[in-house]
Amino acid sequence: MAAPPIMALGCAAITLAGYVATGHGGALRGFASFRLHIASERLSIVVLFNHAASAMHAAWSLMEAALGLHHHPPFAARQRLGWAVA
Repeated sequence: MAAPPIMALGCAAITLAGYVATGHGGALRGFASFRLHIASERLSIVVLFNHAASAMHAAWSLMEAALGLHHHPPFAARQRLGWAVA
């Protein structure tokens, strides 16, 4: 779970599972973007959408996966659950 953000120079400083991350995003009529960076891991995630989905939530999910904090079922299990894309 992320701690409440602290704003500095337009970027939010956030803690995720002990990692200090900075993030910044924006949106304009059908477009959304979010950048999340963890300096200690030399890892950045950038999400750009051309639809109404949350770029911030996508960036957090990708960051959790990259850090090994978020585990999805293996492909065969996703297929059985109907999650697989044809």
